[in-house]
Amino acid sequence: MPADGNEAVPFHMLPRRKRLVRAALSAFTLYHVFAMLVNGAAPEFKNHLVYAFGAYDEALKMTNSWGMFGKPPTATHVIIEGESEGSWRLLSSTRASDRSWRDRVRDLRLRKIQGKLADPADRARLGNHLLAYACRSNPGIRTVRLVHEQHEERDDAGEVTKKASKSTVLRKSCR
Repeated sequence: MPADGNEAVPFHMLPRRKRLVRAALSAFTLYHVFAMLVNGAAPEFKNHLVYAFGAYDEALKMTNSWGMFGKPPTATHVIIEGESEGSWRLLSSTRASDRSWRDRVRDLRLRKIQGKLADPADRARLGNHLLAYACRSNPGIRTVRLVHEQHEERDDAGEVTKKASKSTVLRKSCR
């Protein structure tokens, strides 16, 4: 044991206040780890534990990643639009510059998944699932589509190397 006064003291020998602080921190750490595991679990399992972890997960968003501090996408946007009564309306977008910080944090995970759909391999794997979710989340929508918007790219001299483009890359009927 070190002789500098920083000896390890058994838990039961600590003063009451220090024991309570350590116990509370340990309990919170275990709760948080279990909440993270429950958040990634299948809905059938997660639904049984909603009373214990629902507010922590859904209201406080404490089981999200730290990706909220990441750089927002700049070269491309992925937009989900829904068609109802003959007109298309925006359902979701990776653009977040016009949203409040609370909305940005709340929508982070969806925007992250949606941003991956610019890549054809990820779009083939996740695209239909995300469009099915958009159908379920927006009653009255007949068709949804995924629009990939590529920004204009310029070189260091300011010359356009790639023109801006916008194309529908995936479409799904909600019926």
